[in-house]
Amino acid sequence: MVPGRLIRIQVQSVENPLEQQDWGWGILVNFTKQKLNPKNLQQVGRKNKELQRVIEENDVHYVLDVYLYVKDRLTGDNMCQPGDPVARDGRLGIVPVVLHASTVHSISTIQIRLPHNHKQVEQTVEMMYFELVKRFKGGILPLLHPVDDMEIKSKKLKKLLDAQEVVTERLGESQISELTEA
Repeated sequence: MVPGRLIRIQVQSVENPLEQQDWGWGILVNFTKQKLNPKNLQQVGRKNKELQRVIEENDVHYVLDVYLYVKDRLTGDNMCQPGDPVARDGRLGIVPVVLHASTVHSISTIQIRLPHNHKQVEQTVEMMYFELVKRFKGGILPLLHPVDDMEIKSKKLKKLLDAQEVVTERLGESQISELTEA
């Protein structure tokens, strides 16, 4: 993880795996290794019990500071909510995200250079963010590949990635993918 890397944040609900809160693509600003106090994260626990359990069990976690597009108004319990960059119903803000499989959906190969001048950071980053949204209208960015981009030399990982590709291909061909929810 390097500052400027684009990552997609989707917080999955444990009670209903189909329910997720999509924050969209964000820009990584910083990451730190921290000891988290579970009592301070009770708001998170209501949304994601698995993440709350992991925080309680482990001492140290990586916390990502990510520029995400958020709505201007907080919810009733003072929580940020994802905004829609196309509708421009909010602004870009730095949101702390605990690095976990249920929060980080994907990592892009795209990395932008964050400005060093802290007085103009928000305006410049927001302009870059909207330019990316304009260029990639469908939200489909090139993803970081563990073998090709990260140079991980593991035969087991290569085998798992090949199996994942086959399963994804078969699901796409299946009639199940054509069904809609009733």
